[in-house]
Amino acid sequence: MEGVEGGPCDTNGGGASAVFAQSATSAAFAQSATSSTHAAIVGFAGVEVQRVASVGITQNTDVAITFDTEARDDSNFWSATPQPTRVSAQTTGWHNVYATLEWGASAPATVVMQTTVRMSSSAYPLSIQVLGGGDYRLPVGGPVYMSSSDYLELIARQAGVTSYSVVFARMTVTR
Repeated sequence: MEGVEGGPCDTNGGGASAVFAQSATSAAFAQSATSSTHAAIVGFAGVEVQRVASVGITQNTDVAITFDTEARDDSNFWSATPQPTRVSAQTTGWHNVYATLEWGASAPATVVMQTTVRMSSSAYPLSIQVLGGGDYRLPVGGPVYMSSSDYLELIARQAGVTSYSVVFARMTVTR
């Protein structure tokens, strides 16, 4: 893209404000591929599940989040019954995983909050923790190799107070 401002061959020192042309065909495909706000990508399958109801997390206890909302599920990764805490692999291979927990308002400075994705065949492939003192949305994400019999669970854990709430949770997995 020789000479396009902000492009890979920008010789004018432009910035990220570049506007690139898009063909009418690809724009029409992007709009007609799906009726929802999610983009359809050929060859990929995925799931997004959420917990929209608040849940109390008892101190020093791993709590698997029970999802109550399915935003999208292309290949039966999740089912509300019999295991609403699990997102299951459908095929063996690499999966891109993203999960987040939003903890309740005004965490005391002494609370340690942790977001973990636990896989059935391995302890904790993804985890983050933070010391309290405010409102927190703790995300974790990355590639995870799963066999077709593996599943993932989103785990909440806190230490520092008797009970503290997760007010929103989300996990997405794509293959």
